[in-house]
Amino acid sequence: MNSVAAVIITYNVENDFRQRINKLKGKVDEIVVVDNGSKIETINMLKELENEITLIYLEDNKGIAYALNKGIKYSIERGYDWILTLDHDSIVTDHMINNMLNCYEGLNVDLKEKVAMLVPVHIEEKEYKNKATNINEINPSNSYKEVLTEITSGALTKAQIYKNVGGYDEKLFIDLVDHDYCLSLNKKGFKILQVDSAILIHNLGESVEKRVLGLKMIPTNHSPLRRYYMSRNRHYIWDKYKEDFPSWVLTDKRRFITENLKIILFEDKKIEKFKYINKGIKDYKNNIFGKFKNDKK
Repeated sequence: MNSVAAVIITYNVENDFRQRINKLKGKVDEIVVVDNGSKIETINMLKELENEITLIYLEDNKGIAYALNKGIKYSIERGYDWILTLDHDSIVTDHMINNMLNCYEGLNVDLKEKVAMLVPVHIEEKEYKNKATNINEINPSNSYKEVLTEITSGALTKAQIYKNVGGYDEKLFIDLVDHDYCLSLNKKGFKILQVDSAILIHNLGESVEKRVLGLKMIPTNHSPLRRYYMSRNRHYIWDKYKEDFPSWVLTDKRRFITENLKIILFEDKKIEKFKYINKGIKDYKNNIFGKFKNDKK
């Protein structure tokens, strides 16, 4: 059986969320939206969708991990075989889910047992519309490659894995929750396959490419608070997996340095962001996790 529930987390989303839902309809058996304590404008918009999707309202922002676990628990209780996790602003292409499941069905029995998660190729919306990709979605070859980690959006995970292994680490609140979970799966001997013919579309908004000494950089302009969570959780994951996945940890340390360089060169609120980065490191060392104490709704 290949029944699929989609779990989407919302937090103060735009009205174009309706379009994302419309693109998803008919591709999964049930759409489950967990709202993480949004403002009234988002709540009112979601209430208009109550006849089309399943809605779970949280009173306040409890973090992405808690909200994901809430939607996953509901989906497991409903008896679904697979759970598709999505960001609110991602767009599922027409063939993404079927191509992932068809690829899985073509695997040998031993590999099927080891596969915990299937993930798509992530493509920026403008690139997809301009057909700047040579991925064959309509006549796929069912080719794939093993990956160590991938982001939550677009991940199609066996419900049985969540039942046996558990959910996402809620103490991380937000940021790197997905990478922590993927690394934990790999450590337990499971595999994550990226299906070459499955595409998930992302919209990077107004991100502008910059160049420094010939190197391409795209500043993310994350808020100081997000920098806190990224810094704290990164140091936690580095220490947690340094023995098992040293190459991944080293690569992510380089990524951390690059992101700090982007802040220095291109982003505003530089001093505030580095204060939050340092606060994140300090809190990790003091074993302080969960929601940042000054983080309001």
